[in-house]
Amino acid sequence: KSKFVLTSNTKSKQKRQAIMPDFDTATITPKLRTITLELIRKRSEHNECLVSTLEEIALHQEELESIGSILGRTCGKTLSILLLQNNVISKLAYQDLKFLKKLTYLNLALNNVSKIEGLGNCECLEKLDLTLNFIDVDTLEESMENLRGLKYLKELYLLGNPCFGTGLDSDKEEVSCSSGSNGRQQRQDSKKHDEDDEEDNESNERKKK
Repeated sequence: KSKFVLTSNTKSKQKRQAIMPDFDTATITPKLRTITLELIRKRSEHNECLVSTLEEIALHQEELESIGSILGRTCGKTLSILLLQNNVISKLAYQDLKFLKKLTYLNLALNNVSKIEGLGNCECLEKLDLTLNFIDVDTLEESMENLRGLKYLKELYLLGNPCFGTGLDSDKEEVSCSSGSNGRQQRQDSKKHDEDDEEDNESNERKKK
């Protein structure tokens, strides 16, 4: 005689639950679009596609969400100019930037950066452009503190960020916010220059009368 083994509905449900993943609790992290070796080679035609000796690269309008570590690992020893404007990068990760020790100019205009960070190893950085990002008042102080160790940094552009407003008049409030004593001196010189212009205008008006 044939024997049949019957499984109850309860046991069947338990078996299905053991096999099927729980999609309600599973967390799926989407992979960010980052700089790839293929992209670096594509944009290094001016250097005969030699990645290891690359000094400048333009990676704007590539819909990049993150810088990634490949750039620093492949040409971090020689890269001095990195142009990343008009992407969707939201975070400056230390792991992505730690090998870019020779970097002097970093352009991140028109991205989604909300805080300046991760640049501690970019010890040669002189110019940082963060025009039209999302750096607000609540992260500005911490952002400035994170730049304190960059002794060669002379120019920091923040026009169009919430911390400085987006109006055209904000350029009078020193759009190019240089760091350190040099920055303070530049702001003082700029203010003095404006005052001198006003005095000259008033003098000219008096002469006309």
